[in-house]
Amino acid sequence: MLVVVTLLYVMLVVVVYCNVMLVVVMLLYVMLVVVTLLYVMLVVVTLLYVMLVVVMLLYVMLVVVMLLYVMLVVVTLLYVMLVVVTLLYVMLVVVCVYCM
Repeated sequence: MLVVVTLLYVMLVVVVYCNVMLVVVMLLYVMLVVVTLLYVMLVVVTLLYVMLVVVMLLYVMLVVVMLLYVMLVVVTLLYVMLVVVTLLYVMLVVVCVYCM
């Protein structure tokens, strides 16, 4: 009778130990899944950050191109004004020579 009870007790301890180990393994598995999800989120956030930086660089390039376009328009207007002033100067010289 004592041997049977001892065997049952040993079996109970083994079953409890196996259950505890199963719970520990399940917790480790859950932790692995959580860590994997965190890594995936980190990769996604990093990709989004890179995309944001690229978009910001493109926006800066767009602003630079717009500034260059404005500078081109200003320089063109300055050249037109130079041509007009030169023509006025030539007309003035011609009028002065004609009047003399």
